[in-house]
Amino acid sequence: MADQVINPAEQLDAVRAEMEQIINRAQTDARELTDEESKRFDLLDGDAKEIVRQIEVADAERARKAQEATARQARLDELATRMAPSRVSVSEPNMYDRKSPNSFFLDLARMHKGDYQARDRMYRYGEQRNRALNTTAGTGGEFAPPVWMIDEWIKLARPGRPTANLMPTKPVPKGLSSIHIPRIKTGTSVGVQGTQNTAISQTDLTTDAISVSFTTLAGGQVISQQVIDQTPAVNFDDVVLQDLAADYAHQVNQFTLNTASTGLAALADVNTVTFTGTATGAAFVAALYRKVAGAIAKINTTRYAPPTHIIMHPNRWYDIISTFDSSNRPLVVPAPVAFNPVATADGLIVEGPAGNWLGLTVVLDNDVPTNLGTGANQDEIYVVRAPDALLMESPVTAGVFEQTYANQLSLFVRLYAYVGFAIRHGSSASSVSGTNMIDPTF
Repeated sequence: MADQVINPAEQLDAVRAEMEQIINRAQTDARELTDEESKRFDLLDGDAKEIVRQIEVADAERARKAQEATARQARLDELATRMAPSRVSVSEPNMYDRKSPNSFFLDLARMHKGDYQARDRMYRYGEQRNRALNTTAGTGGEFAPPVWMIDEWIKLARPGRPTANLMPTKPVPKGLSSIHIPRIKTGTSVGVQGTQNTAISQTDLTTDAISVSFTTLAGGQVISQQVIDQTPAVNFDDVVLQDLAADYAHQVNQFTLNTASTGLAALADVNTVTFTGTATGAAFVAALYRKVAGAIAKINTTRYAPPTHIIMHPNRWYDIISTFDSSNRPLVVPAPVAFNPVATADGLIVEGPAGNWLGLTVVLDNDVPTNLGTGANQDEIYVVRAPDALLMESPVTAGVFEQTYANQLSLFVRLYAYVGFAIRHGSSASSVSGTNMIDPTF
């Protein structure tokens, strides 16, 4: 057990209190101090003077450090003013925009080797983004990627984040590994009073909480120094950072859809609609229409609020689009239309909003599982009320590190962020699944 640290002021009060007790005892007895009491008093008096001296020294040291901190901050402010001309120029272009000859990662790597111009650009970029740059030795320095890279992350040839983009988002709180969102589990009651002056309805509400744990999504890539020095800067940024960022976007989508116990496809208390049978073609679409309507009804009658989206795999949507009625007319047609179709389509969409069905926006997502069921060949359709979800994301942080890889003339490029996801009401989502949801073939 660690020794308890005594505050000097409290220690001084204790010494003086004991000295006062010695004097009070002698006065009460109307006598002089005994030899033993005199020795103890003199010892305590010496202790009190030493404690006072220590307090004065500590106060002087604090004042000195405060004065030095003020002077140091003044010097830093002056230096920042000299290094950041953008403060007086509101029209300076983004330091790392798409057309800039500067490389974000190239400057990040060079600034730690004493490149003044690279350091100046990074700090000026920090002024533009109002984000802090960490140059602590041993950490490599971490910085937020340029905005234009973020804007283009999900446009690469990877699955994107269509489901995640539906959800309300909040930042991850600093310094926490999880949070608990309180909610009312069972409510109060109101009833008809039997007669006057008789007891009225009273039911105590109960509460619980939803836990949101934060998970780290991270990835990295070893890059040779030759790539830094000899490859055009735009290629380095495009190939490495954007590819890491694209997979990060995909993993966030997987997190909201398929994460065990919290993802949309894994919620324990989601409304379920079972779709069995062997119907195909128009008969399948007609039967599915009723099942999806049933999934909507379950949300309406348990959440008492309407859903907002229907999420399905692209294969399922295009199977529906390719179906004809008995007169060889497509059941789903581009909007607007002159007759009564099953649904309307917005075009040949790869991911994201693709049309309208039963008054809800259809969202296509390649991360919807297609390996479900005993035959590992079934998919699901999800009906959700997106405002009842909560997706928490920290800012994405990128860094370049020389440590460990210096003996092979390499750098390590790293990207990471923290995410958490929860559905506030289990009744805010419904799934349609079963043996009739075999992945279609074309």
